[in-house]
Amino acid sequence: MARSSRSIDKQSAISSLRWTGVAIIVMQFLYLIAAFVSSQTTGIQTQYNLHVLLIMLGTMAILALINVLQFFIIPKGKNAYLPVMAVYYISVILFSVCVSNQYRDAVLAILWIVLLATTGILFGRTSYLIGTVVMLLATIFSPIVMNYDYIHASALAVTIIMTVYASYLFYRYREVGLIKMQDYEQLKSRTRKQAQRIQILTNNIRDALVSTSPTGEIQLYNSATMGLLDTNQRINGLGVDKLFKLIDEDGKGVKMSRLLRNTTRPVERTDLRLKYKDGQCINLRLNIIPVKNQYLSGGKTEIDNYIIMAADITKQKSLDDERDEFIGVVSHELRTPVAIAEGALSNLQLLIERGGDPKLFASTLDSAHKQILYLGQMVNDLSTLSRAQRGVNMDDDEIDIEELMTSLYNKYNDDANQRGLRLIVDLSLTGTVTVPSMVIEEIMQNLITNAIKYTDSGSVTIGVSPIKDDPDHAKFYVKDTGIGISKSDLEHVFQRFWRSEDYRTRQTNGTGLGLHVVDQLANKIDSKVEVTSKVGVGSTFSIVLPIKN
Repeated sequence: MARSSRSIDKQSAISSLRWTGVAIIVMQFLYLIAAFVSSQTTGIQTQYNLHVLLIMLGTMAILALINVLQFFIIPKGKNAYLPVMAVYYISVILFSVCVSNQYRDAVLAILWIVLLATTGILFGRTSYLIGTVVMLLATIFSPIVMNYDYIHASALAVTIIMTVYASYLFYRYREVGLIKMQDYEQLKSRTRKQAQRIQILTNNIRDALVSTSPTGEIQLYNSATMGLLDTNQRINGLGVDKLFKLIDEDGKGVKMSRLLRNTTRPVERTDLRLKYKDGQCINLRLNIIPVKNQYLSGGKTEIDNYIIMAADITKQKSLDDERDEFIGVVSHELRTPVAIAEGALSNLQLLIERGGDPKLFASTLDSAHKQILYLGQMVNDLSTLSRAQRGVNMDDDEIDIEELMTSLYNKYNDDANQRGLRLIVDLSLTGTVTVPSMVIEEIMQNLITNAIKYTDSGSVTIGVSPIKDDPDHAKFYVKDTGIGISKSDLEHVFQRFWRSEDYRTRQTNGTGLGLHVVDQLANKIDSKVEVTSKVGVGSTFSIVLPIKN
């Protein structure tokens, strides 16, 4: 049998040393007890009793001390084991040479078996052979000292042969056992590290990940699963139906275990919701992956377990629904002006072909032009809304308040005069406002154009006023003396594409996006647009912004 190139680990070597020392001490102690009992019962005394007693007591004391020291001074490397083994050999040799008793040979055989086996385990085959030579020399020398007869010597030779064979077998079996144990420990360590790596990997997955048995008992899960299921209890071994309370779009219950049984290939579903104990529901993206055993005889496959991946897509689904609604509303809003412009241009083409009255051309072109302007305004509003939602050009700027008010006045004063209105600037403080320039300009422009559009007489005031007990903020406002907004309409004015049913509002063209854009821009800078209004009196829109006086 060839020796394995692998050696036993340090802990096993230290353990072997300690147990060898214990075995020598115990066997010598048992010999002393047997010799004492024999001398007391038979009355047989020998001239070696006193010497033997002193030698053995001294040897046992030294061995005991060495064993105790091994708990505090741990040998490092094979060379550090040699002094300990040398003491063990000296102890056994002294016992072999000095002891003469009917119990000697049996005790000696056991001691040599233990010592040789330990030598082979720790130092290999060569050291084992050297130890065997030492044993033979000690055994050959002892009959000379003890004056054994040849019959006893022959019996001792047989004992030696059996001892060598037994120690060799013990050494080889023990070596193989230690190596196998070492392999087992290494395999267990690798398996534990692999399990830890898998756990770390699964815990870094943002979606809930669950592995179940074919019958639906949970075997493995990650930390995201605890968050999704809203629990901090261990869920190993629990059934999926107890944890996943699923309902469909109609509110009917759906059994997760039934979904697993009916799944033979990977599937994904987004039509199910998870219902919590408090009645709250979230939308789920649910992936179920059956894991099949491909190594069954006859080419058959069998599902070993299921992998479930689940994620909360409530926000995503809400955004998808809003997107679909938005596309539908935009399509509807675009359809009317496009149809009107197309009809007007078709009529113009027909008039030209038939030589119609040129005076009719102007009204037809004017109608088409108004619809094209309306489309252009809607495109601009949609572009602004898109920039606001994406956070484009949202870096803060230091904007001089007086320059901003002057710029707005110069830009919209002519539009106000054309409608017979006065545009007033009410500036109660000066300084700078710290906001993105695109945001403040879009907000004020939308509020001013709305105020001019829905005011038939009177004035439109744009202004900045301080806030009591808050010198770091100011109120920017636009006030008009227009038609006003009813209480029932106030809660809808910031909804996109919403327009009041009031006939006075319907007399003007509007996309229904202006105030929605204002609200979205205000949200982006962590502010809010306030509105107060009274029908027939007018409206005031205001927003609080940070300033430096």
